[in-house]
Amino acid sequence: MLDYLRKRAVFYATWLTIPRILARQYDEFKKTGKLDITDDDLKFSTLMYDAVIYFQDHFFGQMLQDSWDNAAREYVPRRRNTKNAEAYKSLPETFGVNEVMSILDLEKAAAHKQCQRWLTHGFVERVKQGKYKKIIKDLMI
Repeated sequence: MLDYLRKRAVFYATWLTIPRILARQYDEFKKTGKLDITDDDLKFSTLMYDAVIYFQDHFFGQMLQDSWDNAAREYVPRRRNTKNAEAYKSLPETFGVNEVMSILDLEKAAAHKQCQRWLTHGFVERVKQGKYKKIIKDLMI
């Protein structure tokens, strides 16, 4: 987007500089149809270009920053406190299948399956058979 704005700035600088040159040399232009461009005209054009770039960057840059600020303020990731997430949070740092069975009220096979899901998702690591260690503290689901 910034490149597009900079391309537009060239046209604005031109649109402001040409009338200045023409107004200064109008009588001569009517006679000969030619205009003389001086170093002052080029400096003026450069000044107009720089001013347009500055104000466009400031205006559109501020709009962009405001949109990022609004998104950061208004966007809150969805977080559900499921039974699974609450149970995971209440488990000790290192736990076994028996703790999962009692906290989630599961049978042994289902508790093993739940530990396997956590392992697959990278939430825990296996210490030894039936024992796991938390890698992350809370589950965000």
